[in-house]
Amino acid sequence: MQARRSSSPSVVPDVGAGSASRQQPVEYKVLDQIPGPLEAGLNALGEEGWQLVATTPAFIFRRPRLEDGDGLRARVGFAAPKG
Repeated sequence: MQARRSSSPSVVPDVGAGSASRQQPVEYKVLDQIPGPLEAGLNALGEEGWQLVATTPAFIFRRPRLEDGDGLRARVGFAAPKG
């Protein structure tokens, strides 16, 4: 399995409650092949928050880039609000 990450961050609109003007950074993962059986490999990547967005020229996944104050990744959908 070969993984490549985009060097420049992409930004997608945050469509959360009433925040149409905010944008949330995302990160990408590019794989030439899915590890193991296809369905199991896709499910494992989904558990890590990756969403499949393209299959040509490779399997391209993206997920929101969320970090806590220590630089550790917060779990998508389970991060406690700051403030």
